[in-house]
Amino acid sequence: MELDLNLQKELIIAITAALKGSKSWVDSPAVIALVSGALAILAAILTNVFNSKSEKARYSSEIELKEIDSKNAKQERIQDKQLDSLSCVSKILHNLKPMIWTDPLFDTHEAYSSIVFKMDSLRTELSSYLEAHSYITPDDIITHISDVIYLCNDNSWSVIMSNGPEYETTESERDAAKNILDELELAVREFKIKLGVTNA
Repeated sequence: MELDLNLQKELIIAITAALKGSKSWVDSPAVIALVSGALAILAAILTNVFNSKSEKARYSSEIELKEIDSKNAKQERIQDKQLDSLSCVSKILHNLKPMIWTDPLFDTHEAYSSIVFKMDSLRTELSSYLEAHSYITPDDIITHISDVIYLCNDNSWSVIMSNGPEYETTESERDAAKNILDELELAVREFKIKLGVTNA
């Protein structure tokens, strides 16, 4: 940067006065201009540093907000799929419960026998459910459903090999039917609690 002649003269006078020990050099317009310029440059540097830090902080905050939004969106998608899974298990349970239980004179022997006859189709239905929903279903719910599949597998062969409705179910098969209902009801109840659909 080139200084004009007047400023150069003033600067020379100020330097000469400073070297001679004169106090008047402080009042020189050149010194005042230099000090003002230096202060302006310092202020500009400080402002630039502050703005740079502010920009970095703002950028960092935006990144954090985007990450939070992304996590929230992911959680919402997971919960939507889990609610769909819960709906499927609830329908299976509802369809399994004997309609006879709505009758005040229902016969538990007959009610549980009707479940024994449904075990084969229930096993297939639950296997299909796990195939479609196990990736999103909590592990403890999968355990309940797997236990039901095992009970169905272990107690449905006599019905499958029989002549159908004429088959007389055994007490152990009816006990298994009761356990199947209990396991499915527990699975639905625990699933609802996990998703906040109902209280504990």
